Amino acid sequence: MNHIALQIERTGAGAIAESGKVVFDNTPLLVGNIRYNPVTGVMTLSEPGRYLFHWWVAAQPSLSAKEIELALSTSQGDFLEGECPAKNGEVIGKGVIEVPETPVTVSLVNASEDTLFYSSVEPLKASMIVIADADHNHGGW
Repeated sequence: MNHIALQIERTGAGAIAESGKVVFDNTPLLVGNIRYNPVTGVMTLSEPGRYLFHWWVAAQPSLSAKEIELALSTSQGDFLEGECPAKNGEVIGKGVIEVPETPVTVSLVNASEDTLFYSSVEPLKASMIVIADADHNHGGW
């Protein structure tokens, strides 16, 4: 597997509808066989292997009856959740996704019960880093 890394950020204001995708508007780093579509909010993983995801979103207080919840959702059925029980602040998530066959698409989605709004006071609203296992066949990382 070649070196694969992606760093994406959101700097713009806005909201994420219930079940909607987080759409990042800046790509500081894109290396290897991974793609990100800034219109749809969809990443495409085009090589088999293990991928480490780490993300956070700064959110305003939510009207949801439950916590703020975001999740990585893949075309192969993975659903890795991260939440903020306080209903405002930073929502953090991380996880590893095993990709046996490609392509696999991945999105960060609003799994809360209401629309979420990005923080109005933070200049950087959201960030995600994706790194592929450099040597999947030999134990990696």
